[in-house]
Amino acid sequence: MFLHVTLTPEWKNDTISAMSVRIQTDRTVQKGQAAFARITEYVKIPFCPIEGRPKLTDDRGIVPYDACDAQQDRSFSTREELIVCRDTEGSLSLSYRILPRLQPPGYRSSPYLDFVAEKGGASGSGETILFSLPDITNDTLKFDFILDWDLAGLPAGARGLYAYSAADHFEMPETDDRHVLQALYACGCMHSYEEGDIGFYWFDQLPFDGEKSGRLIVTMFRIMQKAFHDQGGPYRVMTRHNGFPGSGGGTAYNRSYIYSYCDGQVIREKDLRSLMSHEMVHNWPCMKDEPAGLGTWYGEGCAEYFSTMILLENNLSTLDEIADDINEKAGSYYKNPLINLSNLELGKIYWQDLRAQRLPYHRGMLYLSNLDAQIKRFSRGKKCLLDLSNELMKIPEPTPDDFIRVGKEFLHMDLEPGYRAMCNGGFIEPDPDAFDGLFTVKRIKVRQDNSQHRWEHDQSGPLVDGFIWEPKRDADSF
Repeated sequence: MFLHVTLTPEWKNDTISAMSVRIQTDRTVQKGQAAFARITEYVKIPFCPIEGRPKLTDDRGIVPYDACDAQQDRSFSTREELIVCRDTEGSLSLSYRILPRLQPPGYRSSPYLDFVAEKGGASGSGETILFSLPDITNDTLKFDFILDWDLAGLPAGARGLYAYSAADHFEMPETDDRHVLQALYACGCMHSYEEGDIGFYWFDQLPFDGEKSGRLIVTMFRIMQKAFHDQGGPYRVMTRHNGFPGSGGGTAYNRSYIYSYCDGQVIREKDLRSLMSHEMVHNWPCMKDEPAGLGTWYGEGCAEYFSTMILLENNLSTLDEIADDINEKAGSYYKNPLINLSNLELGKIYWQDLRAQRLPYHRGMLYLSNLDAQIKRFSRGKKCLLDLSNELMKIPEPTPDDFIRVGKEFLHMDLEPGYRAMCNGGFIEPDPDAFDGLFTVKRIKVRQDNSQHRWEHDQSGPLVDGFIWEPKRDADSF
């Protein structure tokens, strides 16, 4: 079975104004079954506006269908399926035309899933532009994926970009909809820095050095490939200019991510390194996160911890820069008024209260940095958190139960008490040997911060316990 996607972007006023989509498959569908499905909204990000009603045809001609709400497969998502009103014959073809999403007035920040235009082109996730094949058997549906970019309507030199390929034609055998939907798509007149199948891409003019950032992307990716035992493959980073304030950040996809910035944003080189490293780590350690909150602490905590240590251990950041980074992240944990909520309680309100979104990142980082120190002491330096994470990656979509089991079998350690305390919102005190013991940790008082956005600060909260990390001067030569 195959899924063949053809994308035909249109050009107007120096950007992508619309895109025609054609999706073909040789799958036969019986009356009353779903031919295609789409995510209509995920974490409050809608599917791109569709002009008119999608057209479904087969070898007999028009296929009538009903668009019906479907059971959600992820928290904070809604889905729609196209249920055919007769049996189909031969190949199926779905055609529609989308417009890039116009973000509403007063918009602030979100995961960068939406397909959004800016001067020079448009970028986003497949989740907001593509229908895919529904998994009606409850097993992972495998198919051969074919992607074609039709760029005839774009200026000379314009490109189409997909996480797995920068070519106009690409084929991936025996894959699933995660590689189709949860991946980067971009098109337009883009600049790039590429080394082999690793690339950094941007439209228009960046407020920082694009080629230097591209070289950093390549350097970090090669380091992480080795650290996480990556088997090889492409990796691409797209930069997005957002039109709303305070929007710096990133969103990771499969083998790719989008980094965003906004007008007037002060972009410090150390912050850029930290963010780009964090988003890249997401390519490897992961944990099942259904229901929401089950594994966020691990995926985001690993991204925070390993990105910090990779920058430090490879001399990509100084001890002082790393101390600033740890203090900012740990400070966010100790200052958060929701610090005592459990992981699952936080998961229920991720998209109602942005304080709940931030907490798992830094709770996970502090817990995992302590665990790394404990593993090194217990094994007398023979094993570390990275070894545990690499062992866990051998399991598709591991769960917290897998985490505890692998701890017993691989490390011969009982991780359950510490995990349960963290999971239930227990206060985390730093291990003095965490972060390779390169910092002195001091207890201080910090002020609780009730602000919703990380670039804002509320100084009206009470004083609570916190900690600060200071570099040990004899570790400067690390």
